[in-house]
Amino acid sequence: MINKILTKQTTKEIGLSVLIVSIWQLCLQTISQFVLPITKLAMPSTLPNVGIFSVWFKWDSGWYYNIVKNGYQYVHTIKPVQQTIVFFPAFPLITRFIHFLTGLSYSFSGILINYIFTIGIILLILKIWPIFIDKYSKLNSEYKLKNYFLPVILVLCIPTVFVFSTYYSDATLIFFITLSLYLAFKKKYILAALAAGIASATIITGVVAGVGLIFIYIEQKQLWKSKINIIIKELLKLFGLGLLSIWGLLYYMLFLQLRFNSFFAFYTDEKAWGRNNVSLLTNLKDIWYNNFSKIFDPQFFGGHVNYLVNLSDMLATVGIILIIIWSIKHKNLWLSVYSFIALILPLSSGSMISMNRYFLILIPAVVLILSTLNKRFYNYLYFLLPFLFILEIILAIYFLSNMYVF
Repeated sequence: MINKILTKQTTKEIGLSVLIVSIWQLCLQTISQFVLPITKLAMPSTLPNVGIFSVWFKWDSGWYYNIVKNGYQYVHTIKPVQQTIVFFPAFPLITRFIHFLTGLSYSFSGILINYIFTIGIILLILKIWPIFIDKYSKLNSEYKLKNYFLPVILVLCIPTVFVFSTYYSDATLIFFITLSLYLAFKKKYILAALAAGIASATIITGVVAGVGLIFIYIEQKQLWKSKINIIIKELLKLFGLGLLSIWGLLYYMLFLQLRFNSFFAFYTDEKAWGRNNVSLLTNLKDIWYNNFSKIFDPQFFGGHVNYLVNLSDMLATVGIILIIIWSIKHKNLWLSVYSFIALILPLSSGSMISMNRYFLILIPAVVLILSTLNKRFYNYLYFLLPFLFILEIILAIYFLSNMYVF
């Protein structure tokens, strides 16, 4: 069985993924060790000491570490206060499982998980790249297949992808989203739904994996061409897949109800984190007024650091909108809906905070679009990659310096 799974090609791809991610990690760790003495940072006493990885324990890392170590605590209050229940359980549970399995500390187990999942993401990109080329692009297909490392390098140069090195849940999220979409394209729908369910237990935006799965299924079955009786049967299957694809979210909601008597505690507590649970239209108006209408006013963003971070949030938002437009133009049903949901879910909070991070959900879309572009664009992209990596380094330095990035 193992011999069938680990084919020669797969073994090569695993080795390549480990090598690329290790080199990328080495670059980030080297930068972090230069930044540490320059900025004279001291690790907060509430966070663990994990050697050279300690510098990556910033901001939300403390919340995740607290959940891994102590579990969830929640106190009903009149006004929402910041509590652990807004952080979904997939990453803490997997971290605790690795701790149980290996005996490693909670802190190092989380770092190890992110390293493994980052390798998994790169491996899945290598796997899904020829599928996208075969399905969506016949132009220069041989050239693109030979340049399979290009989408991998592009992904690792996305300016906020360094979050995969932190004690955050993003590597877990993107791995299971990408895995779900890959399995959907391989027509392994049940496994795809199970993977999507884990994504939905990582962060609320993880439900986009299930959305992508459903619309890939619709495209592959070409339901719009089917007879009404077949459509009814397929709709029942879609309902089952949809329900299975959010099993992680449903599990977490049930846990919150049984433990704290509130199915939606994670949602109501969002107000304490600067999220506005009001109408979508009102939130979009606020986003326009508070961000895009003042884009050329650096003072509004509070200096060069905040300006760059907020600008990256806006560029990420515009990038998702452009992906939606591209998807509609090319009549790509699943990607149009997937990208739209990926945009609306975070914006529905009334803020563009962390949009530069939410953009990572669109990694499969970036790879797909890259597979359709002509050979000339690839030459431009090779020129662009160093600038993207420099921006990633700058944002990583901001993060390491305790500045808010996402």
